[in-house]
Amino acid sequence: SDREQLMGIIKEQMERCWSVATTTVPAVKPVVRLQLTAAGAILTSPALLNSGDANFQAVADSGMRAIRQCAPYRIPAKFADKYSDWKTITVKLDPSDLL
Repeated sequence: SDREQLMGIIKEQMERCWSVATTTVPAVKPVVRLQLTAAGAILTSPALLNSGDANFQAVADSGMRAIRQCAPYRIPAKFADKYSDWKTITVKLDPSDLL
């Protein structure tokens, strides 16, 4: 679907800014909600939606830093007319994607 394709594009951009200090992947992956403008800028501060073990917080902190550092996100023009579908997104921060 278009939403899945766009989520992949955004996640790819975010991962370029993400460096994880821990090599231990938490049992529970942090989930972050963020709102974007149509131009790809962050509209409101990213919100952590869950909690977990000791490694969880380090992954959550580094992932949220990466989300902020990588903004604004490059949103391809073909997604502009579907803005209402993707203005609020959730991202699962899984450091194993980076290994």
